[in-house]
Amino acid sequence: MADAHLLRALARWLLPAVARLDRLASRALEEGLAAHGITLPQFRIVGALLGETTGLTQRELAARIRVEAPTLSVAVAKLEAAGVVERAADPTDGRAWRVRLASKGDRIAPVIETLRTLEQRATAGISAEDLVATRRVLDRVVHNLESS
Repeated sequence: MADAHLLRALARWLLPAVARLDRLASRALEEGLAAHGITLPQFRIVGALLGETTGLTQRELAARIRVEAPTLSVAVAKLEAAGVVERAADPTDGRAWRVRLASKGDRIAPVIETLRTLEQRATAGISAEDLVATRRVLDRVVHNLESS
């Protein structure tokens, strides 16, 4: 019985704690990104493109970060003007554009370092074992919410 009570208490704690973490991490990330002239919504685009060697179509990118196409188009144009991303015609669909991180990458490196610094600050004093368990639990929470 005590285990069931403890589980219910922890479950009631989880979503408010995740919401607070999101607010704190977003605020800290916004402050760090501002030094590089990048907003949090623009960073979400950059984050979605990390590791994408051929980039994403604007439609794929909009779906991945869950924004409307016109909103994405404006943000991508600003990032392109700043030299952070580049657009190229999609070789398989003449109507589509692929967005990828700019090949120079010199604008991205300090932004990635800002993210790494924040991650180190956030996880200081937490063991690798606890971080693995946290990831497993949060992945399951995301799965539960996405499939319901």
